[in-house]
Amino acid sequence: MSRTRRFALSFALFVAAAVVTPVAVGLIAADVSLVALAGVSTVGFVLTAGVGYRFGTDDTAARIGKSRFGPAFVLSPATLDALFVGYYLLTDTLSVSLALVLGAGILVGFVTGVIVWNGAATEHAARARAGRTAVTTWEARPPDAWWRKSSVVVASGLTALIVSTVAAFTVAPWLSSLLPFVGGLFGGMLGSISQLKQSRSYLAYENGVAVEQGGVTAFYGWDQITAIDRTDDAVVLRRHRPWTNFSARSEDIDGSGELTATLRELRASA
Repeated sequence: MSRTRRFALSFALFVAAAVVTPVAVGLIAADVSLVALAGVSTVGFVLTAGVGYRFGTDDTAARIGKSRFGPAFVLSPATLDALFVGYYLLTDTLSVSLALVLGAGILVGFVTGVIVWNGAATEHAARARAGRTAVTTWEARPPDAWWRKSSVVVASGLTALIVSTVAAFTVAPWLSSLLPFVGGLFGGMLGSISQLKQSRSYLAYENGVAVEQGGVTAFYGWDQITAIDRTDDAVVLRRHRPWTNFSARSEDIDGSGELTATLRELRASA
């Protein structure tokens, strides 16, 4: 399957999940019949998926990938559905049907959102680098941090799962509705361990820097990089939000001092 077609299909499912899930939740809350719910949801899914597929072009991908709000956009449906879960839990009105619909919405929204963002970032990076040659490149792992340690991730996930399970069968029965979400979150944490430790490839250009990891390439213009620092153990590309910085272990880089100077010159001349 071509990259363009894959993006169009994922964007179609993303749009459908973003629209149909809240509508289905509203219909369930209004206590409509199962036939009406199924009919509206089916028609709505077909229509919104068709619209999403129509607009799932390379140009759309490039605009999402270029926008600073792109990640927030692709995660918004899953986040909204999670807020619905919180609301119905607080009001003690989370039924099995609502939990199933919202669980499916969160899963589909998150998975398709990640696929959409990967395609969008890659398309933007391809256009930003077209006809340009990298000035310098390097490959490095991120520096060690407590939240990247496998033991910490596994311990945190297991603790949350055990506490939620015990509480659901003792003092807080309402937590039983959340057990599938906690289990899914734990699985996602386990899956993220290897990615957190993977090396990243960096390619610096006159107009920005490309970051490659796990087959996905994202491009950041120099205006998105607020500073370039060299700490005791890493070369850090700082962005507007601290948790989005890119840190590369100095010990993985030959001549980290020279690299830092080169990157600062590129940023200053952009």
